[in-house]
Amino acid sequence: MTEPEHKIIEHRVTAPTTNVLAIISLVLSLLGILATFLIPFVSQIAAIVCGHIARSQVKHSGGSQTGSGMALAGLIISYLSIVFSLIGFVLLGVGLMALLSQ
Repeated sequence: MTEPEHKIIEHRVTAPTTNVLAIISLVLSLLGILATFLIPFVSQIAAIVCGHIARSQVKHSGGSQTGSGMALAGLIISYLSIVFSLIGFVLLGVGLMALLSQ
């Protein structure tokens, strides 16, 4: 009779890390709200790009990365900021047209 082989199995448990692009997306979306009339749409578009990439990376990381919620928050804030900015610019344009036509 042969002895069974003993195998050493090593498991390392590491804490999941937060995706950096998710943090960047959230920060850019919040900065975009403050700078909407100074530099319209630049930071929101950057936040949207970072947010989509971050959500994809978190999804494909197999649980080693977190931050999908932060990326989603950055996306929501950025999309809403763009929509409200466009509405504001349209209303401002209509108001100026009405003012200048009198």
